[in-house]
Amino acid sequence: TDYYSPVIETTNPAINEVVDPSIKEIIIKYTIPVKLSTANVSIFQQSDDPSKQALLRQTFSGDYKLCTVGSDNYTVHIPIFESTFSQPNSSYYVLVDNNFVISQERDEPLMGIGNKIWMLSTEPLKTVRYSDSVTGLLRLNEEGSLKFLQMNHSVFFKNMIREFSKTIPVAEQRLSTSGRWQYDPTSPKKILLSFNIKEAKDDHAIEPNSQTVFEILRTLIKQKRFTALSSNEYTSLIDESAPLIMTRNYFEEFRLLIIIFTVGLIVLIILYILARRKNPEAKNSVIFETYFIIQDFAVDLVFVLLKVKNTPHLKIPT
Repeated sequence: TDYYSPVIETTNPAINEVVDPSIKEIIIKYTIPVKLSTANVSIFQQSDDPSKQALLRQTFSGDYKLCTVGSDNYTVHIPIFESTFSQPNSSYYVLVDNNFVISQERDEPLMGIGNKIWMLSTEPLKTVRYSDSVTGLLRLNEEGSLKFLQMNHSVFFKNMIREFSKTIPVAEQRLSTSGRWQYDPTSPKKILLSFNIKEAKDDHAIEPNSQTVFEILRTLIKQKRFTALSSNEYTSLIDESAPLIMTRNYFEEFRLLIIIFTVGLIVLIILYILARRKNPEAKNSVIFETYFIIQDFAVDLVFVLLKVKNTPHLKIPT
């Protein structure tokens, strides 16, 4: 057969099929009744660089109670995580180890599907919906919290960002941290770390937006034991029982407006003091009125310049 396994009749999706990133499961149909066994089924994303290893997206054994055998006893249903086929314009393959299933009649291990046989792909992104940069808060397990406290914090953050970049995958420059951390009030021995996901800088690059990257990372953390996060030195220290949560960094979000307001206020105070000294009887409050008019215009202008991608009907004149 196309799968180089005499016991596999068909799969859904088929070999070389284009899959929707939101696919919920894949199915293998066997030629004989089967039972789930102890070997793994894994999905890998191929690298564009032939010299680099394929990236593991998910893996688990047949008997881990994630897979199910259909009522006909011939089909096996394999669940797909939301993060697995998340990368557009990419190639993937499903690897089924021998002994992933056994025959019902004789309890004999059955052949699986080898490397790069069951190939799948995703379509390129045609358009990307803009989203602002987001900040996520994750929790380390007790081992990770202890390691964080014992080593240089900047080095810990840097190494974790590097591992995130490879596992999501996303350009490393889109991930950053303020370096902030705190003890978890609900679990005092565990530490909370904050990470930022920036929007793609290149307007011509079709990349997943920051919200999508956040959702991918949240799924990877939730399913850590079944993804590449569990095999990395630093991301393996994340506590998957605590979900990645989104927080708002108000200073970063409104930094430009804060700077404009502060500088304007300082200039206003200086002008008011000078005007009062020169002519105490004059109506110097007009300075404040003028300032608030200018400030209102500045806020509107900043909104148009920064949020135009998020509001399609607003276009900057060219």
